[in-house]
Amino acid sequence: SGHRCVRHNTNVGGGSRSMHLLGRAADIRIVGVDTQQIYMYLIEMYPDKYGIGLYPTFVHVDTRNTKARWHG
Repeated sequence: SGHRCVRHNTNVGGGSRSMHLLGRAADIRIVGVDTQQIYMYLIEMYPDKYGIGLYPTFVHVDTRNTKARWHG
C-alpha cells in the first residue's frame, strides 16, 4: 500500500493523520523474506530518521521529519 485516498485509508484502519494520505508512506513485503529481516535492515540503514513499523505481514516505512519505530 502506498498513497491512499481517505476512503480506502479509513477502510483499512488507517489513522486520520496517516502519511499514506500524503503519499509519503509505503507498506512493503518481499516474497521469501521475513518481515523482521526487512524491519531490521531498514532500522540499520536509517537509524536516526523515518517512520518504520513492523507488522505481521508487512513493514511500514514513511518519510516523516522525525524518527519513529513501532510494532503493530
